[in-house]
Amino acid sequence: MKSITWILRSAICLIILAAATLTARAGWAATGPLSTNRGYGSATLLPNGKVLAAGGFSTANGMLTSAELYDPATGVWVATGSMSYARYRHTATLLANGKVLVAGGEDLSSLVAITEIYDPATGTWTAQGPLSNPRDEHTAILLPNGKVMVAGGSGASGDLASAELYDPATGLWTWTGTLKAARRSPTAIMLPSGKVLVAGGSSDLSSAELYDPAAGTWAWTGSLIIGRNAHTTTLLPSGKVIVAGGYGTGGVLSSVELYDPATGAWTATGAMSTARVDYTATLLADGRVLAAGGYNNNSGTFVYYSSAELYDPATGTWTATGSMSRNYEFPTATLLADGKVMVMGNTPSVELYSYPPVITAQPASVAINQWRQVTFSVTASGGSLTYQWQKGTVDIASENTATLTLANVQAANQASYRVVVSNSTGSVTSNPATLTVYPDADADGLTDAEETGTYGTDPNKADTDGDGLSDYQEVFTYHSNPKLADTDGDGFLDGYEVLTGKSPLDASSHPALVAEARTAIELTFPSAIGKIYRIEGSPDLTTWATVESGIAGNGGQIQRFYSTRDTPRRYFRVADETAP
Repeated sequence: MKSITWILRSAICLIILAAATLTARAGWAATGPLSTNRGYGSATLLPNGKVLAAGGFSTANGMLTSAELYDPATGVWVATGSMSYARYRHTATLLANGKVLVAGGEDLSSLVAITEIYDPATGTWTAQGPLSNPRDEHTAILLPNGKVMVAGGSGASGDLASAELYDPATGLWTWTGTLKAARRSPTAIMLPSGKVLVAGGSSDLSSAELYDPAAGTWAWTGSLIIGRNAHTTTLLPSGKVIVAGGYGTGGVLSSVELYDPATGAWTATGAMSTARVDYTATLLADGRVLAAGGYNNNSGTFVYYSSAELYDPATGTWTATGSMSRNYEFPTATLLADGKVMVMGNTPSVELYSYPPVITAQPASVAINQWRQVTFSVTASGGSLTYQWQKGTVDIASENTATLTLANVQAANQASYRVVVSNSTGSVTSNPATLTVYPDADADGLTDAEETGTYGTDPNKADTDGDGLSDYQEVFTYHSNPKLADTDGDGFLDGYEVLTGKSPLDASSHPALVAEARTAIELTFPSAIGKIYRIEGSPDLTTWATVESGIAGNGGQIQRFYSTRDTPRRYFRVADETAP
């Protein structure tokens, strides 16, 4: 249990801080206040984008059963159903079904064993099975199988090494493997492997261990360089884990270290500018980590912070960012759907942190033929974003999305393009992307330089040899000669051979001499250059007479029309007069 002395000290701090005036600071802005302050309460982002604040300690109302919902669209909090049991220092876990599990905590006089489920659809709470080990200052984490594991914490008889699993299907808790060490105020993080890393905590500050959900067992992993509890742990996009601040044997820490799941080893990284404990750490959409608030009592006096700083994994360093308008004792931080961070705690005041957009993928330069289509794109993060594309430094009208598409590009489109990405906090301009347009006067897909310098074709004529295939098709699709109408010399134009499914590169592959009568008066047949054809007709397929002769082949298809007026029905055939 927490001492009465601690509670009184907290209450005095809360009263003093409540008198502060909320003013906007760079990066931070006030939003709708809570109905009451909630020290050591919980805040959970729901699937619908709203935030559920539950329980906690209030100077005006003591331990709280109440809960309320924040709607980012309106910036307003409204009351929702209350829990059956008052509690603070509990955990709140969003389940796979969208409900919220609240577990553990204390009500000042005792630890709370009963767990409860909040249903956003009804705004009501339902009691669940009790913890086997009532606890506070523990960890809770949703496992890949949908169950929730709580581990460590403080129990009625001291620090705990036990761990339990909650099954949403039954609403009951069962034991799972015991931690290697008892831990109060450790941290737990789900690794990409599906295992859970638990690090630090009172009783064994420097050790760390891994929980395997498949086996239900714990195993040691590399120890922290500096032991700590009440610190923060954040999974970075790289898969590494950053651990920062907290209490060590020498007091409140500013040191920071990284855990590599591949090796199980910890390495030091840049320290925070301020030693902090009981602060918040939030992974932003751009991969940076925001550390905000907290306190330090290394001097013997509790100093609470309104300051915030950002960790950049790319450089391993921290930089100051705008400060909150006030100190928040026992704060929570929630990353909202729009990328903003909500911080609240020991006061009804609530603040939102937003930051100028960060471009994570720049538009790339492109070199492309005239008449083609090109698309530039940018990827950015930082909340609700707007876009304005520019040609050079001049805005392009109505180009206000993350992509810019130019169709049928011409020489006039050749320029540098960039995009200004903005949000409510500021804007950032992308690197310029250069568009180079290669002239292609005949729009055949080959640049004028390629036609004159490489292939010797006519840059002003899409089909230099007139065989029915564009120069580009001949070079890159069919590999025929763009300057020779009949590449294989079989008498048929390359285009006609392709049209009839024959190879323009093989003299033995050419259309067969078969005539096709589409109607009573229309006759078509393939013809080779250098050949002479005649058309014959017969009333009975026995006696044949010449209908037309001396028809010169053109390398493609020949079409003839004959009147049937006053002519009896007859059969037609085509003969090659040059054949031996």
